[in-house]
Amino acid sequence: MGIPFIAVKTADNQRFMAEYLHRNGFCVFDSFDADKMKDSISMMLKDIG
Repeated sequence: MGIPFIAVKTADNQRFMAEYLHRNGFCVFDSFDADKMKDSISMMLKDIG
């Protein structure tokens, strides 16, 4: 995709998509965590800026 992307798995039926995204280098959370999200966004911004 070429753009920063963070996926949040919110239901068990999203397991296969979450595994696929993780295997392909995307950031995936098993559940929402505001602190982890903030840290991940900060790291992504440093990488692209």
